[in-house]
Amino acid sequence: MRNRFHGVFSLILFSVAIVIGFFAILNDSFTSGVVYVGLVAISVLIILYAYCVKCEIREDSCRHVIPGKIASMMPRRASGRYTFLDYGGVALPLVVILGFPQIWLAGHRTLLFLFWVLVVLGLVEILIFVCCGCGNRKCPICALRND
Repeated sequence: MRNRFHGVFSLILFSVAIVIGFFAILNDSFTSGVVYVGLVAISVLIILYAYCVKCEIREDSCRHVIPGKIASMMPRRASGRYTFLDYGGVALPLVVILGFPQIWLAGHRTLLFLFWVLVVLGLVEILIFVCCGCGNRKCPICALRND
């Protein structure tokens, strides 16, 4: 269970950051808030398909738990080396998720600070605790951490 704690905790950190962004947007524009929720949902699915579906351990021992379960329900992709398109399928949606609320967060310095602290803490959790024991040998982060 300890192995999965950090995966779930990092998801919670990112989720709280997204909720903060959502409420900052919603404070100004209901429509933009709804658009953000839609963009987050689509972006998460793209990330899961681009990266997680290709993971060789997604069904057995995904340390993020929930993404692994969702990825196992998506159309199969062959496990293998990640390509430029796979990385783009993670990077571009992340830019959307993290970048979209910045205009609204800029007007609320405390929320902006909290948003980025949570995002950075989530990344640190992933890099230090999740990737260190991941069994996906095709993931470059895992390969670097386990060599």
